[in-house]
Amino acid sequence: MNEKILFIFITGIGIGFILNILFTEKPIATNGVLQLKNAINESNTITTVKKIRILCFLATMPESHSRKAIHIQNTWGKHCDKLLFASTIADENLDALAFNVTESHALWAKVKVMFQHIYRNYLNEYDWFYKGDDDSFMIPENLKFLLASYSPDDPIYFGYKYNTSDHKWGYFSGGSGYVLSRKDVRIFVEQLLTNKSLCPIDEENVAEDWTISECLDNGNVYAGDSRDLLRRERFFPFQPSQHLFPYRGKYWYWERKYYNNDDGLDCCSNYTIAFHYIPAKYMYHLYYLTYIHRVFGTKHHFPPLQKKRNFQQVVEILNLERFNSSYRGYK
Repeated sequence: MNEKILFIFITGIGIGFILNILFTEKPIATNGVLQLKNAINESNTITTVKKIRILCFLATMPESHSRKAIHIQNTWGKHCDKLLFASTIADENLDALAFNVTESHALWAKVKVMFQHIYRNYLNEYDWFYKGDDDSFMIPENLKFLLASYSPDDPIYFGYKYNTSDHKWGYFSGGSGYVLSRKDVRIFVEQLLTNKSLCPIDEENVAEDWTISECLDNGNVYAGDSRDLLRRERFFPFQPSQHLFPYRGKYWYWERKYYNNDDGLDCCSNYTIAFHYIPAKYMYHLYYLTYIHRVFGTKHHFPPLQKKRNFQQVVEILNLERFNSSYRGYK
């Protein structure tokens, strides 16, 4: 009897040991599968985003080459697939193009000829074309992450949107920049810059961001919603401090915002794309904090790639926004 009891006792210990192994190993194995799946998803996201090709061009002028433009070339401009500067004098220290236009802070003449130059020389080499100023700070990787949900063959463009009754879907701030698809550039050059009734081709001293939006409106190019899934902005017309710690008094900015987002610490997407009015030394400050600085002990995980937008659904939502100011953004 004692031998039977001993046998049962030892057998019970053995079975318990085996069950313990099974039940403790299973979560580890499951966790390993989840980690592998997440790693694969992150790898696919990175690969997809990196495939997007962006040409960046910045409007500048000769006296700003060494004062502003060179500092973009030394910082975030290195992250564009192609970087060009639109000026009126060539510069061996910059990839600056000399266009025969009258210098003006309005920039319309310069932007027109720059897009014509892009159309002739780069249209099939790149997918999207970002226009900014020589005091813009832009993060190309975050721009690509936004654009991964869209096709460069769709007539849609993105930036910081202002509200106005003169434009169907609002217009984008030129300072923080706007990005046109390959399709947009083709429409702009082939259909709009050849038709004075659709685009004020011969005018010079007009605001470039307002005017190009007017032209693109007439070409049925849609001003898209560049906010993230939490409806936080990704393009900003001022410096970060002016959005993170904003002046609360009433002035034109609050009246012309297309979306009703509030400024403050929750103003901005984790994947913000661009700011404006950035002095040269602040350009390096932002570049350091964005690309170089790290917090010890933290591990960054890439978000899942957002699904491709059905363009017809995007159009329906943008048209709803036109007629219902309380309806803002994707559901």
